[in-house]
Amino acid sequence: MDLNRLRRTLRWFYILEVNQVALYKVQARLTAEEVDKRLYFKAAEIESGHVRNILGALTHFGGRPGFLALLAPLTGAIAGALTSLFNNKITLRVDIALEN
Repeated sequence: MDLNRLRRTLRWFYILEVNQVALYKVQARLTAEEVDKRLYFKAAEIESGHVRNILGALTHFGGRPGFLALLAPLTGAIAGALTSLFNNKITLRVDIALEN
């Protein structure tokens, strides 16, 4: 894999992970059940670790997150708010689909 392709791939995964952090944080704030709040905040914490790792790799290889990374928190927050309208079972299924 050439260096430019590696940077593009890391940039894309960075955007996805930032999106997921925002998604889980919003879901945690909007759910009524304490156990669900803990689940979503833990997922956001795990995804935040991925964000840090990917950003580290991206900058190591001379890349930057780019413009779309600025939109990722917004799109994740919107997705989190929308999925929170469903019951927890459906929300978790949507989250799993988004992760895949």
